[in-house]
Amino acid sequence: MSAMYWWSRYGNFAPGLHNLPHMGEVIAHYRKKLYRTQEDFRIAAGVTLRIVQEWETNIMTVDMGRRIFLARMLKIPPALLGLDWHQIASHTSSDEYADPISQMIELIEEDAFYAYEDILIMGHEYIHNGGTIDIAYRVERRSQKLVKIAQKARQTDREAWLSLLCRYYQLSTRIKQQCLKDETAATDHAQQALALARELEDAELIASSLVHCACTNSQQGKSAQAREDIAAALAYIDKLKNSPLKGNIYLESANINAPFAISDSRLQSQCRAWQDKATTMLYNGLVEPDETFFRFNLSAVHHEKARTLLLWQKTSEDRKTVQDKLITAIESLPPQLAIWKGYYFMTEAQLYLADHDLEGSAQSAKAALKMARDMHSRQVEAEVRTHYKRLDEKNPRNPHVRNLGLELGIY
Repeated sequence: MSAMYWWSRYGNFAPGLHNLPHMGEVIAHYRKKLYRTQEDFRIAAGVTLRIVQEWETNIMTVDMGRRIFLARMLKIPPALLGLDWHQIASHTSSDEYADPISQMIELIEEDAFYAYEDILIMGHEYIHNGGTIDIAYRVERRSQKLVKIAQKARQTDREAWLSLLCRYYQLSTRIKQQCLKDETAATDHAQQALALARELEDAELIASSLVHCACTNSQQGKSAQAREDIAAALAYIDKLKNSPLKGNIYLESANINAPFAISDSRLQSQCRAWQDKATTMLYNGLVEPDETFFRFNLSAVHHEKARTLLLWQKTSEDRKTVQDKLITAIESLPPQLAIWKGYYFMTEAQLYLADHDLEGSAQSAKAALKMARDMHSRQVEAEVRTHYKRLDEKNPRNPHVRNLGLELGIY
């Protein structure tokens, strides 16, 4: 993984290398995955506690041999410590290999893992920025092969391959639901990811898998099940660092519970509290990178507040507040998250409909439709179709409504 890939995967804040975690943070993160305490790792590594503490607080570990040791000991992707797979392999004890063929096999396996990570990153970039539909099918082909690789992996490597497979299932869940609208496969892959995460007993993987389950069920109209899933994810919140995953759990908790809070003032207060926690994380600069590929920024917070307020609105002043938050969300949207515009335009279309402005609502829905087709998002296109039906029920003769139907192929 190159330094630029590291930024694109984990850089969920303002651009700039100064936002990257330093090596000590990376070492601490991976140590916690394998060893509960610094003392446990100290014993395993055969060093003093002070040395472990230095490793986890130093901004940079200059000694390459030490970085290689830590990469191997803690299963840290080499690029995160300024290394590559070949450096790791070349420092393997010669006694470990009876012949050069064995070393070559391990090199190939490591390179394959590296390639699968790259495709995972490519798939998530496709989710957010679009691209050729072939990327979706490439992820599917790799997922099928990855199942076989994980099943046959050596015991020492099996956990790493299963963790990678879990993340592929999470990615595939989003592709199946949002891009291909294959709801059966999306549900199945969401459950596969959750089962693997639980097998691995990894809190971050379990919580992120539950969020994918919740979002998938919500998009499929299974509101009660989505609510159960996000509540289960919320139960892991204290085990997670302040990361994009935690921020998304707070936002999705509010989003999924919002429809149930229309006539429940106490639940409305709870939804606002979740959103405020997400906002505080961002304003206080407390967000640390994680490995979930979730995006988390102020644009998302403003949009989620707009959506929930739109559900609860009763007056024109309420709708004005929704509009203000929506404008802020659009203005602060990072350019690398173009697909979000489709969802923002749909929220805008619903706001215009609440104001009985059929022309404005149809125009915003058309903008969402264009974005959906540019980004290959069948999920957003399906939402536009549902919205068109509402507009058609209001006034089937409205020329702007009829034009939206024409764009959808309904006339």
